[in-house]
Amino acid sequence: HDHFETAETPGHDHSGAGHSGGEALRLVERHGMGVAREALETLGYRVETRVLATGPDALRGCAALVVASPAAAFAEDEVATLRRFLDGTGHALLLLEPGVESGLETLLAEYGVAPRAGWVRDPERHYWTDPGTPAVSRYPRHRITRDLGLSFFPGVGSFAPAPDGVPDDVVATPLLETSDTAHLAEAPDPEGVHTLGVYAVRTRDRGGPRERVTRLAVVGDGDFATNSFFSVLGNRDLFLNLVHVLADSEALVGIAPRGYGEPRFDLTGAQLRTTFAVSALLLPGAALLGALLAWRRRAS
Repeated sequence: HDHFETAETPGHDHSGAGHSGGEALRLVERHGMGVAREALETLGYRVETRVLATGPDALRGCAALVVASPAAAFAEDEVATLRRFLDGTGHALLLLEPGVESGLETLLAEYGVAPRAGWVRDPERHYWTDPGTPAVSRYPRHRITRDLGLSFFPGVGSFAPAPDGVPDDVVATPLLETSDTAHLAEAPDPEGVHTLGVYAVRTRDRGGPRERVTRLAVVGDGDFATNSFFSVLGNRDLFLNLVHVLADSEALVGIAPRGYGEPRFDLTGAQLRTTFAVSALLLPGAALLGALLAWRRRAS
């Protein structure tokens, strides 16, 4: 039994007459986020689908909003609802896909962040053998990424400072960065470090009795948290840590529900090439050289 991607799907109930009880049969799509939802619910969160178009109170009572890979631009009234939520000290995680205009560009600029056009390729640090899936193994110092394992992002976009700069009441911190050999795949772009994820904190009425703090995290890819990749390497911990911090549950940072499955060991492209060179070339070559030296000693 598995999980629906939406709470509205009724499912196949095994607890009715003629059955001994049990969970409903629920469907997981490869690119859905049912596994991430289950992990959050296991840790005590209540996960709900909210429709911004229902009105200005669509996000009432929401501790943290996750916008997962929007495929079309948000309408102006939806952006207004999201802005009102953030202005009221709401917190949000935006998982945005490159090549898709989300309609959130103006809102992001208010937090000093601007999406860049194009997909990022990283020839030096990537998952398996695909430079189009950048891998991150070294993180800036931050509680979200403390002791985090390697994470990877299939088809990821990057971010730059907003054209007007970072507002005075915002502190924006890069969370996820490529190696210095990365570049944009579909644009003339020199090699250099690309920022794949940003964590921004906005403080209004600083120092006053009604100081308001808004936390916003944005990542240039949502695939890393889908069912296909959620449980691989550090992707699960990264997604959960982001939600923990945004939902004021920092005591849960670094804590993840126990998972079950076949043990596996994944390598980046560079690690794979090194392993191949050592196991297929260096070690057999050393053995052959030792055998030749022994044969020469016997022959002489």
